Amino acid sequence: MRRRALYVLVFAAPALLASLAVAAIVLVFAVAIFWLFIFGDNTWPDYAGVLLGVLSAGAGLAVFGALLYHAYAAGERQEARPALDRRHLAGALAATLVLLALPALYAWHISRPGGPEQACADFCRARGFNASGLPARGSGDETCTCYDVQGKAAASVSPGGPRKR
Repeated sequence: MRRRALYVLVFAAPALLASLAVAAIVLVFAVAIFWLFIFGDNTWPDYAGVLLGVLSAGAGLAVFGALLYHAYAAGERQEARPALDRRHLAGALAATLVLLALPALYAWHISRPGGPEQACADFCRARGFNASGLPARGSGDETCTCYDVQGKAAASVSPGGPRKR
């Protein structure tokens, strides 16, 4: 197998992952622009979804093609060498692992318990309240306040124990 084809195969996985990430980022930015500056909270026309899909798919395909072209060109430059450069294989493997690890780390991060805010929300929810709140973090006050359906403070708990309002 020629080195240029081997490089395209070796770098196809990280190129695909990177292009998917770029397509997602472009989609998020395009939706934000559409919502903030064009359509807002009004009903979006049907062509907006098609346009968003075409835009993000086009960006992803362009990045995928560009990355594979660079892999092909790097493989072409390496054909005169007698042995395969192991640093390039290690780079492709590292890029693949990093591009797989980033979404996994993000998913792990958002699934962890939320600390004092989550404890306060759990406390109030267990007692039938609709909402909860903590004072500003820098205030030094650790009082958890539970709010009723009218939005009025109904109960609060501090490190000293719960108290009714």
